[in-house]
Amino acid sequence: MGGTLVIDFNPADAHRIRFTILNYNYTDYTPHYGNFNRNPRIFTRPNQIGVLHYAWTISPTTVNEFIASAAADHVTIDIDRSSGWPARSFVPVTS
Repeated sequence: MGGTLVIDFNPADAHRIRFTILNYNYTDYTPHYGNFNRNPRIFTRPNQIGVLHYAWTISPTTVNEFIASAAADHVTIDIDRSSGWPARSFVPVTS
């Protein structure tokens, strides 16, 4: 679930400004991940990206361009506990 917003602005024939926001959220559920097949892995990734793009066409053969971007990645790694595993009561404790 997410969305994209793009705003284009042309203040003059030779100038173009574009602002883009990308909000991309997804959950990745892997039931049998690597050697840890008893603990299904869940990644929750809400990511946001912003880009500012400016282009100036000086002549038909010369273009001046500036691009700036920023990103925020937030990753939550968890395991599926719906089956009751892993619970400390399943692990025998010896002294």
